[in-house]
Amino acid sequence: ALRVQAPAGKPIGLAMNAAVELGGSSMSAQAQMSAARPAAGADIVAWASDPRTWIGQATVKNVPTAALQRFVKDTPIVLARDVGPTVDLSLQTGEGAGVNLSVTSQRVQAAARAIVDSATGAMQGDGITLQATLDPELLAQFGTTVDAPLQGSASVPSLRTPPIPSGGSMDVASVSVEASVQVQPFQMLGVAPAPIQVEALTLAAKGAPLGTLVDFTVQGSV
Repeated sequence: ALRVQAPAGKPIGLAMNAAVELGGSSMSAQAQMSAARPAAGADIVAWASDPRTWIGQATVKNVPTAALQRFVKDTPIVLARDVGPTVDLSLQTGEGAGVNLSVTSQRVQAAARAIVDSATGAMQGDGITLQATLDPELLAQFGTTVDAPLQGSASVPSLRTPPIPSGGSMDVASVSVEASVQVQPFQMLGVAPAPIQVEALTLAAKGAPLGTLVDFTVQGSV
């Protein structure tokens, strides 16, 4: 069910509660959003698509990953195996252009907060985290053989992307990022006669911006 409330002189309210059967999974969607009325003569499409317009939250649960597989068909990723049979999505927007997004599944948990300038496409990310369980079959596609699923996490406390010029592409050299990746202890096979025990591994990178200098640090032992 979709309900829109637009009383004269007051913010526009939107509420949605729906359930659908997709790929053998009962998927549900809920949303509760509000927006200030557009100014007289405003471009309605631009107003509706601007993240600064809407305040509220939306969730979609039990989305079957099999239905999304076609979007990664040319990659080694098998969503049902590497992400899980279903995925939950949550989106929250607040004052200004702040956006909070979370993705949760059997093998992946991710959360991100960003401020997006809809006029220029520039983004300021202030807190991106990811935890994932990597399947041995996926790692084998990259020449790495392990004896069990690999536990890893990533953190991006700072990410800045520049404005995107009209009709052009982003200048990657102008991206500023600070990130780290941690991998829990694991055994690597096939490199030596006996399995190699790799202790906790940490990789960190900082580029401000990437086009000038990128610092890498690696910590770990075998």
